[in-house]
Amino acid sequence: MDYQADPLVCKGFGGPLKIVAYITDELALTRVVEHLGLSPPQQERPPPPPELVRVPVDDEGREIQAG
Repeated sequence: MDYQADPLVCKGFGGPLKIVAYITDELALTRVVEHLGLSPPQQERPPPPPELVRVPVDDEGREIQAG
């Protein structure tokens, strides 16, 4: 079985497609994709990580008690 897809063949009608333009400008491409509703949803930034507290340990991994 052949599972390859030809991007220059219309999926709906099977007829040939041809390339009429290349978009290389990032802003223009972003606008086209957003206009077509194909842009991925905006992801929110994750919350900042909690403050990291380092506990001193000895060579065997045991916590060293502060004196």
